[in-house]
Amino acid sequence: SQPRRVIRGTGIVAARRRLRALLAATHTDVLHAHYLTGYGWLARLAGFHPYVITVWGSDVFLTARESLQARVWARIALGGADRVTADSAELARGAVALGAKADRTRIVQFGVETERFAPGEAPATLRERLAIGGRRVVFAPRSIAPLYQTTTVIDALAGLPSDVALVMSTANADPGYLETVQQRIDRSAVRDRVRLVSPIPHDEMPDYYRLAGVVLSIPEKEGTPGSIREAMARGTSVVASDLPGRPEWLSGLDWAAPVPAVS
Repeated sequence: SQPRRVIRGTGIVAARRRLRALLAATHTDVLHAHYLTGYGWLARLAGFHPYVITVWGSDVFLTARESLQARVWARIALGGADRVTADSAELARGAVALGAKADRTRIVQFGVETERFAPGEAPATLRERLAIGGRRVVFAPRSIAPLYQTTTVIDALAGLPSDVALVMSTANADPGYLETVQQRIDRSAVRDRVRLVSPIPHDEMPDYYRLAGVVLSIPEKEGTPGSIREAMARGTSVVASDLPGRPEWLSGLDWAAPVPAVS
């Protein structure tokens, strides 16, 4: 594996050699890289065609803009791609602004496992395990990290009725920020209403959505997260950041159409 943000010196040569050997050994027809900053760069580095880059959000809006090197790699990788896909028009426009060819860029939404993320009741054992009694539940499934404004989530809980509990997972948490969040909880009047759970097994996630009355997702910037689509498949209400990509896929957007022109 290679660092997601930096490719330097001899690492470029080694990465290219390993990837080209793998592509040859597997008789690959199409190379599809998910996430621009890192994997998309490696796809371009391989010199293989056709290759596709699927951008996710933070790679376009954040990490590709962190340095001159990142911007240059983004332009080279996106500009050389035979196809670029994004899950919203806003994200597609962002990719084009970074160097993707508009006529090669398409909006393709990610799907949801609707058989798993379906309406239903959460098992009583989950409520017992979380020790939340009969409280109503707000579920914040995003990582505990500055991007997802977790301290704001904690502060907002204080303004909700006392029968509301907040459930969050420590999966992929930013260690330093997690400590800050924990201190915020410990000093607050809502500490008995917050549940920080260990990483949730994938097969248990639908039950957490079923337990929740509201699913919360308030990042500062991103594309369209799977958590919102999963919550809506379950029929759970969503409170989300007012970001441009969120409502697009609910308005009859033609996902197979070319990306709208960059304004």
